[in-house]
Amino acid sequence: FVVDNSCSMSEEQSSLAVNFASFMQIIEALDMDYHLGVVDTDTSHSGHLEGTVPIITPSTPDPSGSFSTNVNLGVSGSGIEQGFHTAYLALSSPNTDPGGFNYGFLREEAGLRIIFLSDEAEQSSGIMGWSANDYISFFQGIKVNPDHVVLSDITGGMTGCNGAGGNADPAVDYVLGTNLTGGISASICDASWVQT
Repeated sequence: FVVDNSCSMSEEQSSLAVNFASFMQIIEALDMDYHLGVVDTDTSHSGHLEGTVPIITPSTPDPSGSFSTNVNLGVSGSGIEQGFHTAYLALSSPNTDPGGFNYGFLREEAGLRIIFLSDEAEQSSGIMGWSANDYISFFQGIKVNPDHVVLSDITGGMTGCNGAGGNADPAVDYVLGTNLTGGISASICDASWVQT
């Protein structure tokens, strides 16, 4: 999960907590083998997985509680939301090398699902000169079979939105990633987006 931790997320914090708790119940009911990690959209944190239990697995003593703690990022992050780049940092060297902050998160045989949650547009393009397509290609290149990589978004969608869950700007690049990889889009402005 890549979660926007900027000041614009204040309206979405209560919805975030409720929906993430429900999401964990769904994951546990599926009896899946999983690794869950959370990064924010602030590149100054270098893509390090958040929390005292940064890699949550079925054997984590309280996976739901740990996940809820990890996604409670607050709203003091950068107002320049760069979710693609923080995901890139989280999933590349040196973070994934032995001894790196995120070592052990990626597994060769596992599929990769990245869910972006933000009420703002994706703003990573100026960092390395990469386009949204370049970042999407990088994510797909992590796995031998690019079909094993799926991006999804919980954002303002293509046009932005207003609703019980808050307000959000258009998130064209996040939706592009979702569409190109067969993911799912949900509106962050809905009070309950977990069903999506």
